[in-house]
Amino acid sequence: MFLLGWVYLFFASSPVLGVAASLLVFGFVIFVDNVFARLKWQAALKSAWIVAAVLGFGNILVLSLLR
Repeated sequence: MFLLGWVYLFFASSPVLGVAASLLVFGFVIFVDNVFARLKWQAALKSAWIVAAVLGFGNILVLSLLR
């Protein structure tokens, strides 16, 4: 619920869009939970760090290109 509240806040100017985005994220969370149900916590932690590194690098790259 806390995550859905944060998602809604990003789209709060349009309540319909906020609810739609929250429902989309809720469906995505359910999907990810079902896909990775048998994943060991070590593999989940490793993949989380890899995703965080890739997205962080991409964010820095985009920010440097926008300046």
